Amino acid sequence: MVKSFLPTQFPDLVGFDRIFDLMERQVNRDRASLFPPYDVVQERNQNNYRIDLAVAGFLQKDINITFHEGVLTIQGKRDNSLKSTLDQKKQERRLHQGIRARDFEQKFTLADSIKVKGAELTDGILSVYLENVVPEEDQPQQIPIGSGVTQGSEQLLTE
Repeated sequence: MVKSFLPTQFPDLVGFDRIFDLMERQVNRDRASLFPPYDVVQERNQNNYRIDLAVAGFLQKDINITFHEGVLTIQGKRDNSLKSTLDQKKQERRLHQGIRARDFEQKFTLADSIKVKGAELTDGILSVYLENVVPEEDQPQQIPIGSGVTQGSEQLLTE
């Protein structure tokens, strides 16, 4: 485990345990976590993001999206009994199953400033909309350069 030696070996890295946990989790991800395929898109204003998941065959009621403690979890669970019932009603026999119908769970760890704005399911693509909300005090500030700064009647910098 990486984080066990951090405070003693690198005292400047106190509080960064979460980063190393995330890296370790990413390295240990299994191949099953690659389903369904997804894209992460940054929109033009650079404060909005979108996660698109290919969820063909899943209905809105089959998908659950939660956001808790910085982790966005998207789960899909199809009711396979309904699918076989529909096949029987249509008097069809499935010769090849190429469209995956297995359940899935994808987790995305988001920065503290990212907020989930909503989601929509269109043409087999689930889009989850995110916004980077940076507080005013955390945004970059332009500092003017002057010949001197005064505080009260005392001058701090002189020419």
